[in-house]
Amino acid sequence: MRSIGIPAGVITNGNHQQQVSEIRRIGLERLIDRVFSSELTGFAEPDARAFLLPCRSMDVQSAATLNVGDNYLTDVAGARNAGLRAIHLRREGRESPESIDSLEGSLEGVIKLTSIEAAN
Repeated sequence: MRSIGIPAGVITNGNHQQQVSEIRRIGLERLIDRVFSSELTGFAEPDARAFLLPCRSMDVQSAATLNVGDNYLTDVAGARNAGLRAIHLRREGRESPESIDSLEGSLEGVIKLTSIEAAN
């Protein structure tokens, strides 16, 4: 995302070093600018501060930030309560309280941005 001027970070309640290792293992480190773990920040999702601190640290407005997460209550509802835009990445068999139709456009945009970055 860096090459097109969009900062990207990871917000996680997981162990910081394990998350950094996993990002490296799957080859995403070139797409991620920073990892914000509850272990280091002191704030766990869905606490609004877990989302607002990374926004401030990366100098982005919360209303202009998109959070993608697989847990509706912590990732999506938490982000929205903090003023971020959010989409739910549904995993096998997990239901979302929202219609997938309302998320499709945003998810397509994320996929396009990721494809642009991967091609560069």
